[in-house]
Amino acid sequence: MVETEECVVQLEFNYVTENITIKFLQGDDFSTSPPSLNYTNTKKTIAFDAEIRKTVVAYHCDDSDNCTVEYVRTRTQGFIDEKEKMKLLQGQLTAILYDMNTVSSDVECKIGLAMDDNQNCTKCQANIFGSDDVKTLNSSSCGLDDVFIAADGISLGILFETTSYYSNSKLVEIHNDIYVCNTTHCNDNATFHEVQGIIKSIESITTTIPSSTTTTMPTSTTTNKGTMTDINIIIKFTILFLICANIFRWKADLQHFS
Repeated sequence: MVETEECVVQLEFNYVTENITIKFLQGDDFSTSPPSLNYTNTKKTIAFDAEIRKTVVAYHCDDSDNCTVEYVRTRTQGFIDEKEKMKLLQGQLTAILYDMNTVSSDVECKIGLAMDDNQNCTKCQANIFGSDDVKTLNSSSCGLDDVFIAADGISLGILFETTSYYSNSKLVEIHNDIYVCNTTHCNDNATFHEVQGIIKSIESITTTIPSSTTTTMPTSTTTNKGTMTDINIIIKFTILFLICANIFRWKADLQHFS
């Protein structure tokens, strides 16, 4: 029996600087067990207290037909389409979930699974779970300090995490979202539904990129061996990704036989 090699590509989209970082990785760089061989884990982060909007996508697939290279080519266009939506989300969510005047003082939050208790906290947290298109407010609490990546310096914001895969030819999406806020009762059911309404309204906006437009963005391409190149590329050219992916695969094969 021949084992199928897992390929992983991680893309980080910075919507503020318009920078894309691409990393070709090995499957064992990820400790979580995959729901299937081909799946995607997406984490979108929007800060309320800083100018940060970004998405980190990890795509896992088998090594047939340069699957990671093809994913990079198709997903990069999605980054362009999402740029304005992420900016709109930041503006509208910040308006109801962030108060710069209460950053250094306590705010009353909802607490527990039933959300029927109140507690004064430095910030509030809403934990959201869902599958496919249905999301529910799972629990509320005082805001934790380790929700966001420490290096980003975000204290208040929203994290959308989605794991997507196909089961019996049907797309399955599992959502684990969190937002940390500092307005009164911002983690209650009423505010949760208001937040979901804003998200759905903005997601329904159709973004069209004119076919004659050529977009150039600074890109860093990395393998698990380190940075290979820092260049400006035009998105429609995928040959550089193909070269990087094959170099990575050749290195892995050499290590296997050495």
